[in-house]
Amino acid sequence: MNSSRLRTALAVGCLHLLFPTNTLAASRTLAPGQVLGVSEDIVLAGDDVLEVNGTAEKPCRIDANCQQIRTAPDWRGRIKVSHCEFRSLGTAKKPGLDIAARGTGDRIIIEHSTFHACGSIKLANHDESGAVFRNNFLLANSMLPVTNLPDESPPVFRASGKSTARKLFQGNRVDKSIVLFEDTRNWLIGGADGEGNVILGMRGSLSLFSCDDMTVKGNYVHTEIPSFRWSQVHTLMVGRCSGLVVEHNILRHGQWVVRGLSGQFRYNLVLDADGHNFIIGPVAKTHIHHNIFARYCTVDPNLNATIGVIYKGDDIQIYNNTFDAGGKDMARVWHVPAIEVNAEAFLASLRNNAFYNHATNFSNGTATIRPGFFEKKTSPGPARLGYADYNLFFNPDAKEKQNYAIGVKDKMERTDAGFGKHDVPANGEKNAQTDPKFAGPVPKKFPFRDEDIRSGKVTVAQVLAHYRTAYSPDEGSPLVAAGDPADGKGSFIGAVGAGKDSPNDHFGLLGKPTDKK
Repeated sequence: MNSSRLRTALAVGCLHLLFPTNTLAASRTLAPGQVLGVSEDIVLAGDDVLEVNGTAEKPCRIDANCQQIRTAPDWRGRIKVSHCEFRSLGTAKKPGLDIAARGTGDRIIIEHSTFHACGSIKLANHDESGAVFRNNFLLANSMLPVTNLPDESPPVFRASGKSTARKLFQGNRVDKSIVLFEDTRNWLIGGADGEGNVILGMRGSLSLFSCDDMTVKGNYVHTEIPSFRWSQVHTLMVGRCSGLVVEHNILRHGQWVVRGLSGQFRYNLVLDADGHNFIIGPVAKTHIHHNIFARYCTVDPNLNATIGVIYKGDDIQIYNNTFDAGGKDMARVWHVPAIEVNAEAFLASLRNNAFYNHATNFSNGTATIRPGFFEKKTSPGPARLGYADYNLFFNPDAKEKQNYAIGVKDKMERTDAGFGKHDVPANGEKNAQTDPKFAGPVPKKFPFRDEDIRSGKVTVAQVLAHYRTAYSPDEGSPLVAAGDPADGKGSFIGAVGAGKDSPNDHFGLLGKPTDKK
């Protein structure tokens, strides 16, 4: 081998590139502690089976030399892997695992395994095949590039296929890049306390496109952005999904923490939009409720609003949330509205929310609830609310204390039921402000270390419990039993309370999941 060819091979880290690519036919079983060296792609065909029977004490190892494990179109076998170290499986452009399952039952089971310097993982489930991808580590030394441009940052994990069988993505740690579910259905992403995934690192995020009947539960997703010059960074992205439930997650950072949304978004902790919005673009039949939104910093001066309702759609509801913008004491003030509703959009219901510490000082006119980003305020404001009542506002640092700059058709603010008549204090003055009296102490920064969450020392349930305790109503709080009676006896204002649909009745403080919809 001449020296220039050797340097080229070493630069890409894969000596196999110097030789023709062949395939290795497949059924094989690895015993505990066994090491397999691979010089050709492993291609599973027909009824081929791949079993890797490592244990915690005797893990297996596959040294792949940048080869793949993939399936032929006729494959109807199964893969079962436990406690395996995959090394150099695939490349930056070639998936390490490229598996398409057919038939019935769990055809793909990969657990307790670590992927060192590997390419992406692609799983597709057809027919009635199931999959379990659980308690695995996708390390930061992944071969996948991550840059400031989204088109140059491919997903590290991708699931597809319209099998209706239950599929599990649980307990995994992803240290870099995007986890993508596309054109698929019936995945449980996370679960009860301890089953959630930790996605934490450069562009660490979760994307769901054209998905049906998905549940995202109990995960910690924290994307890292080196500067505001990075483009199109999100923590959760949703597009064209039906039957989606996103609950009891911690979502941190992103120019949009949540970009696009449908279904149920509830009981989440949403922190620190680094640019535009905490949530942008909910579509028809989206209910955003019982969430805590809080911010402590931002790296991008291009702020918009906490929630931007920008699409025309029926039954978009925002209720029983706590919005804490941090006030003027934060490193950079979140000086923009809590809710904006664009000219093309409509918000069906805004009720039982606590708007706290919004130091609004907005160039197009200050108000907590207002028209779109590029619109100036008018008097009266445009009628873009179907219902707005039983809310609480306390924004002592706002340049101008105006609660609503948009209205409800044919209703007068603070006079008519359905447009602020029962905002706290009920029947009070227009733009009245009332201290919610949270139990506190209200956090001024995120009080947990990523390292402790990554290692499992601190759980998602513990973090949620901390925040729910802080934002619970203290003795004498005006939040208690002050919510809309249509939401049940003892209905409360804010994300946390003792009435119907309290997060304390669900996974979180008690750590007990429910399937209640």
